[in-house]
Amino acid sequence: MVFYPRVSTAGATIAAAQALTNKIIGSVRYDATTATSSVNTSLILLTLDVLSNRLNNPVFVDFNFFNELEQVASTNTAFFCFTEQSLGDLGLTNSFGIKGLVESTSAVKTPLNGVADKVGRVSLLGLVITRESDPTGAGLLRHYAYPLFNDSIPQATSFAP
Repeated sequence: MVFYPRVSTAGATIAAAQALTNKIIGSVRYDATTATSSVNTSLILLTLDVLSNRLNNPVFVDFNFFNELEQVASTNTAFFCFTEQSLGDLGLTNSFGIKGLVESTSAVKTPLNGVADKVGRVSLLGLVITRESDPTGAGLLRHYAYPLFNDSIPQATSFAP
């Protein structure tokens, strides 16, 4: 995550930035439907390495999902700038586990014909959003979101407004 704490030195205010990385790690709750609720979890993925209002190369990222028994399910996704990726669309439901861990590999932009964008490793930020609703369709019972952690290895980032 990026944050800008304010540091005051001799009357001057200085903003400091936290480094970004290109891997995400965190806990997730897998999709499920029971008699009392329906659970849908999504990953919100974002890169800051974008050309604003221009064509961008796609970002590819591989994931390893682990369940309570430490079994692994590997999958991947691709996106431009940002996406909301449902775990159910990746085939990860309560038949795999109730809760678990997600860990990504490095996010990488790959070339697309005619696009003048960077290629290679890029920054990756992530949020987990879990929505619990009434299985009869009566409405949303609750929802919550939290940020994913990172591997603390800095990744150079470029944003072109």
